[in-house]
Amino acid sequence: MSERVDAVPANPKVQPLLSIRHVRSLALGVALILVWAVSRPSQDDPSNYLGFGLIVLVAVLPSVFWAIRVKKYAVPLLPLYAICFLWTGAMPLLDAHPLVLIYPPADRLFAASVVCAHLLAAFAAWLLFWRRPVMVPKNIWVVRAGVRSGYYYGIMFVAVLYEILYRIGALNFIAELLPITRAVAGSAMLLSTLLLAFRIGKGESDSLRKFTYYGLLLVYCVVTSSSLLLVTAIIMIGVTIFGLTLSSGRIPWLLLAITMPILAVLHLGKEQMRDYQWNYIGEYIIPISDFPALYARWFAFGMERMALGEDRFNFQSARSVVERASLIQMTLRTTFMAGRDVPFLYGASYAPVPLLLVPRMIVPDKPSSHEGTTILNVHYGLQDREGTEVTTIGWGLMNESYANFGFYGVIGLGFLLGGLMAFIERLGKSLPLQSLRVLYGFFFVGIAINTEATMGVFLTTWFQGTVGLAFLVPLMERRAVSKNMEGIEF
Repeated sequence: MSERVDAVPANPKVQPLLSIRHVRSLALGVALILVWAVSRPSQDDPSNYLGFGLIVLVAVLPSVFWAIRVKKYAVPLLPLYAICFLWTGAMPLLDAHPLVLIYPPADRLFAASVVCAHLLAAFAAWLLFWRRPVMVPKNIWVVRAGVRSGYYYGIMFVAVLYEILYRIGALNFIAELLPITRAVAGSAMLLSTLLLAFRIGKGESDSLRKFTYYGLLLVYCVVTSSSLLLVTAIIMIGVTIFGLTLSSGRIPWLLLAITMPILAVLHLGKEQMRDYQWNYIGEYIIPISDFPALYARWFAFGMERMALGEDRFNFQSARSVVERASLIQMTLRTTFMAGRDVPFLYGASYAPVPLLLVPRMIVPDKPSSHEGTTILNVHYGLQDREGTEVTTIGWGLMNESYANFGFYGVIGLGFLLGGLMAFIERLGKSLPLQSLRVLYGFFFVGIAINTEATMGVFLTTWFQGTVGLAFLVPLMERRAVSKNMEGIEF
């Protein structure tokens, strides 16, 4: 089987990531959001629409700016991070859920303003960094010539095999090395998935390669989701959609139409499934032979919830779903209670972070990466410590910063994240896609869009993933940067 692009060209052409087709897709996406808003039930207060509109406006602002200035940007980290607040912050305001409606309209509007302030602070820091001139390096690391697409298919296969062995406990003999080996496998899988998505989007793969790609992706998502956690599958599908969209200039609507309803049904049924599997059955590791029964039952729970509607479920059940799906609910809880019913934490949830970055082989009894989340949930009375050992309620970086330092924490975190994302984006500015700098930016995308992560999870994932990427350096070569090596080459 021949392929048109096998290695990095000596002098890649200038080719921005976005084109006018992407701008049109962005406009279409905004239009669909507005259509969705109009279809919502009438609200109890017009401030819901105002809060929704403010978050939508601020969340898409970095994407609009990035789309207009396409020739000066590499990886859209901040735009992708901000876009996530559409479904975690804006859309839940119009769903008329009881856990949103229990707060007065003024508190809902204040929560929306906190989200907007956070994103605007991040955008301001982002712009500030971009005004500074970029020092183009003399040499960069790029994927070695001769590394063909078949190698990336091999990485995907090995990553899938690793996850299967991990799930069945066959890797327990290297328990102390599991965090690093999982980071290596996960990082390699993410970048291989992305690079192959670019080639498929540009029409450089035949039907067999496409079938292999989507087959491996499906198996990987099925195996990782057997833990009853959907975040890895969502990130991998998001990376695929991201790569196909940027390389083809068109949103892969068919892939979205297939995957989004499936993920939606699984998301609706995950709480009942966890309760059944973890509490009733008492099993946390599901044999592969039980996958068909597992997913059949999971789908049944999701379809049951969809058929009956939220009004048929008790308040506690609805609470469990929304606290995991809607970060604006957590923002409402935090902004309403912090400094009033509960004291600010003043960095208590950040205290375990330095120890988390030490390998477990050195500190065997170090806390879990979710220790910050546990501290938040216990402090706000959402769970006791025993309950967090089974499952946790996600908070997100922004809500954690407010719980620690209030409004100033939200602004400070925004400046830090905006500056960090600008720095990582600028590393790959005007460099080819196959360079390590640009690939590192794409790797960071998976970290940035994990909206439920607290600082401990965020930094641990970042650190372990960076270590994992270091194992890919032998696949690269150091090459001098020529004047013609500009833009992004797919």
